[in-house]
Amino acid sequence: MPSSEFLTRPGSIWEQYTSYDKPPEIVRVEMETQLLSNYVPPDGVRWELGECGGIKGKWVFPKEKPDQVLLYFHGGGFTLGSSGIPIPFLCELSRRLNLACFSADYRLAPENPFPAGVNDCVSAYEGLLSVGYADVIIGLNPESLVNTGVPLI
Repeated sequence: MPSSEFLTRPGSIWEQYTSYDKPPEIVRVEMETQLLSNYVPPDGVRWELGECGGIKGKWVFPKEKPDQVLLYFHGGGFTLGSSGIPIPFLCELSRRLNLACFSADYRLAPENPFPAGVNDCVSAYEGLLSVGYADVIIGLNPESLVNTGVPLI
């Protein structure tokens, strides 16, 4: 059984939410709403709805003008999650490292079969390049690489 500290940490929405056989699109909206409805970002950081490369998502900005941007792809194997779930994590990264962050709402299966989500990730990356970010860091939930053969450093 996980500790109460683990279950109440920012971003622990997966452990706190029960879907009761709801359709995936409802689960995604309810989880994000539950997380973001009470979330207050740290001082010096703000988040907002936005888009990049035609892909909707959420932007996180530090107080100072950032030189770098993190393009974040949430985990879920292209079937679960949303751009809002990692917002507490991204706000903390943005504050500590003075990074702008874009969390992409790429299309998810089964509603949008492969390779729709991958194509959206590429479009978001290309969008960052087109607006002038030359130094793009790509981040993703390492759990999404489990059993893929991609080495985790």
